[in-house]
Amino acid sequence: MPGQAPPPIQPQNVPPAPRPVPPPLPRPVVITRLRAPPPPLTAKPAARPPPKVVAVSPMDESAEAPSARLATMAESTAAFQRASHLHDGVTRHLEQIDAQTEHHLVKAPISQRRSMSPDVAQAVSLTRSPRSARQAVVAAMILGPPKALER
Repeated sequence: MPGQAPPPIQPQNVPPAPRPVPPPLPRPVVITRLRAPPPPLTAKPAARPPPKVVAVSPMDESAEAPSARLATMAESTAAFQRASHLHDGVTRHLEQIDAQTEHHLVKAPISQRRSMSPDVAQAVSLTRSPRSARQAVVAAMILGPPKALER
């Protein structure tokens, strides 16, 4: 029929295509070894050697006496007196240090630098700038000897 639209197409019930199923992965092989249980630990008493017997003999008169000279009583007394008055000297020394630090200078002394010439100041400033360092390398390559004469 002219002028009429064709009837709509009805979708057919088509089952979807089955997806392919991947094959199952093989199971990992686990090897277990049966170990025999370790033998039980038994403590054995350690064999101790018998103690050494040292024969002690009374000191003979001919045996050597200690070689270090022992101080006499007068020397020991003098050393004790010096040691007992040691804290007095330390106290005086610390008081002197306290007196020095009470009247110290307010500022630490500053070393006087010599003034640099303008040429030296300019050369130092050139070495501190990366740009001027690159320029110096390029100038050395340009003004340097030819490559054929380097060796």
